[in-house]
Amino acid sequence: MLQLRPVQMEILGRVTLKSGLLAHAHAVAPDVCAAVTSDELEAVVTYCMDRCAYYGIARPYDAARYLNLMLVFGPAFDEREDWAVEALAEPNPPGRMELLMDRALIQAAVPEEADA
Repeated sequence: MLQLRPVQMEILGRVTLKSGLLAHAHAVAPDVCAAVTSDELEAVVTYCMDRCAYYGIARPYDAARYLNLMLVFGPAFDEREDWAVEALAEPNPPGRMELLMDRALIQAAVPEEADA
């Protein structure tokens, strides 16, 4: 009988998540994906997974939502945008993602200020 050790399961889960996030990026942002190399996109997805782990965002669904935010607001939105920094300081990780999405929707609805 085949037995997988916990570390092997973790690696398999990470590979599966990465593959799913790459497919997700191509599905939701084909123009963005076409503008970068596959290595660059893979680096963004890996960075997304690392940031999710850092913030305690564990569900694949939430990782996909976090990737969506990276594709819209840029990979460093979590450090650059005040609304994101505040939302990610929420002590409850599932609540953190919900608050982050709420704040992102508000930001996406606000028209950009015209250059003076």
